[in-house]
Amino acid sequence: MTLRPTVLEPTSYPVQVGNHIFATHQVRGKNRTAGAESVLLAAKKAKLICYCLCQSDCPHPLFIKGGNEEEVDATDGQAKKSRKKQAVHLCAYPGTGPRHLLDCPFWSTALPTPSFNEAAIKEDTNGTANVSVDISLAVTTRGPGSPLEGEEVRENESAHQNRIGVLGLLYYLLERSGLNRHGPGNKRRTRQSVFRAMQVAAGDITINKNPLYANLHLPGNPDTHYPNTDAFRLDWQEARTMLEQTQKSGGSRRILVVGEIQSIKSTEAGDVLRLSGLDEPIHPGAFTHIRLSKSFPSPMAALRERVVPPKRPVMIIALVSLDETGKLLLKDYGLCMFSRDWIPVASLLEALVAEKLVNEGRRFRKPMRRKNSTDVLHDFILEDVRPEWPMEVIGMTGHPEYDAAQEKKAAKCKRDGIEFWAWRPKETDVIPDFPEATLARDEAKLRPVQVDV
Repeated sequence: MTLRPTVLEPTSYPVQVGNHIFATHQVRGKNRTAGAESVLLAAKKAKLICYCLCQSDCPHPLFIKGGNEEEVDATDGQAKKSRKKQAVHLCAYPGTGPRHLLDCPFWSTALPTPSFNEAAIKEDTNGTANVSVDISLAVTTRGPGSPLEGEEVRENESAHQNRIGVLGLLYYLLERSGLNRHGPGNKRRTRQSVFRAMQVAAGDITINKNPLYANLHLPGNPDTHYPNTDAFRLDWQEARTMLEQTQKSGGSRRILVVGEIQSIKSTEAGDVLRLSGLDEPIHPGAFTHIRLSKSFPSPMAALRERVVPPKRPVMIIALVSLDETGKLLLKDYGLCMFSRDWIPVASLLEALVAEKLVNEGRRFRKPMRRKNSTDVLHDFILEDVRPEWPMEVIGMTGHPEYDAAQEKKAAKCKRDGIEFWAWRPKETDVIPDFPEATLARDEAKLRPVQVDV
């Protein structure tokens, strides 16, 4: 599993590069030092394996990614220097993420998870991921005389079953950013830090084999540069220019926008959607306020209740294009609400539990579903106990499908011999106490020694 940049500010453990020992923060991200970078480049050329020493008695191998490379021009066979595409940095080998300590920067869940669509998301050994998304960034139209004249045609229509939707892409971006987990000692999240983490994660993702960073605008982050690539953030002026360009096929261009919803208002000209940090409004078109409320009742309810600060944010991933008048038109979308601490949640009741977990300094994660399936996904997983405790917020009793899903989750826990925590709001307004944390005592034996660098 690749290193997952995150706003969680994990502990800086020592790493070994050849005969050199560095602190983690010196060989990754913006704090990378010139001395460490030169050592990494030399180690990559010598094809050395590096090690993370988060557990001193059990070093975990790392590999070096990025840096200058040579490429051969196929036309004349002469070697030439390629453009530096990615800053040199360290990554964990695929599948080794769970072996690291939970607060190690190289820790990650083992993939694929039960909700992981292997056909839709492919993670390479170099740390990048290609995601097959059920959208087209360029759209063509049928020619004159067709009974479906003017209808949009989606590319690669036959491959839909191996793709995820835009909401699944947002969930994957949140998960890869580390935003679906939290732990003690983590810095308080802000909108800027959240969007910065998403921007860093987007630098290692392609969608339908196109770089995500080149097709994604994040109005919530003022940073212009991707720290893990030489690419620059797609600013709005550049994005606007892309949308205005006519494609060779005669069709239109689309881009993705991920931002925090500021307001959704109804006007005489139709509904208007505004995002924080984006000056231009987005016109939902057929996706009316009523339709949004039916498709995403919890996020829309959170928007109506944001009058008393601190508000609970709602994020949208929007596929947009321009209409004939030059207005931004919404073509596809997904909504996700957050707790006051910027933890993604599915409901206000989940937000209350997430906020209590953060206030008590617990370590937990929120499983993210990327595609409709019958997989058993719990509302939260408590990570600072062994074995890990599934957590359920049971707030919709009396609905046959919901009750059946809860019975399935309970049966799986019983089959696996695992206890689970549950809150039934219809029976009590008080959130039950959480199981006592036990992992902290075990981890105390594995604290790293101070390294002078």
